[in-house]
Amino acid sequence: MYAFTISLTLFMVTFIPNCSSAPATNLAEDKYQITEITFEQSGSWGVQYGYKVVLRNDGTAEYVGDINAKRTGKYRGQISKDQFERLAGLMTKNNYFMLKDKYRAPVTDTETITTSVVYNEGRKVVENYGGGGSKELSEIEQAIVKAIEQIMWEKDES
Repeated sequence: MYAFTISLTLFMVTFIPNCSSAPATNLAEDKYQITEITFEQSGSWGVQYGYKVVLRNDGTAEYVGDINAKRTGKYRGQISKDQFERLAGLMTKNNYFMLKDKYRAPVTDTETITTSVVYNEGRKVVENYGGGGSKELSEIEQAIVKAIEQIMWEKDES
């Protein structure tokens, strides 16, 4: 019996940790195959501004800002594959595909953030009016904004 216990313990210490060594981003790619992440922020009724950013798994990024946005017009940039995979992994970890399609805070005259992804089953869109969404959605939105801020945007004159 003592030998069996030692053998079982050695097996658990040696082999079980290796079973879960795959990075979360690989699981996200395998499960949903996310190819595009979109972030759109629109201003409130009293202050109209907004912008839209599309991030793709091929590394391309597009930005369009309206007249009152921080950056106006069309821009192009690059997002690293690693950065895109981290965002896709976070969306999977935070159950983006299980979120409701619309959230609404009990306020008026505030901004709306709309996120969406293109994945192996189509497109999932989540609209978040006034920050009424979950903690997990807020974490996703903040991570996307952080990624957007790190991109070196170049004005698209075409």
